[in-house]
Amino acid sequence: MYGRYFTAGMLYVNVIQLSMNASTPVEFLEQAKSIVERHEELKIAADSLQQSLVYIESQPVCYVRSSIML
Repeated sequence: MYGRYFTAGMLYVNVIQLSMNASTPVEFLEQAKSIVERHEELKIAADSLQQSLVYIESQPVCYVRSSIML
C-alpha cells in the first residue's frame, strides 16, 4: 500500500530536481521528451569524446607532449 505513495513521492522529487514545471500531462510529456532527447545528444557527445580519448591515449607519449606544447 505504501509503495504506491513512495513511488509517487519519488517521481515528484525527480520532477523538481529536473526543474520541470508542467501544469498539464501534455506539458509534462513534452518536457520529458525534451529531456530524453537532450540526454541522447549528450550521450553521443560523451561517446565521441571517449573515442577521442582512447585514440589520444594510444599515441606515443612524446607526440602527446609535443602537441600540448603547441
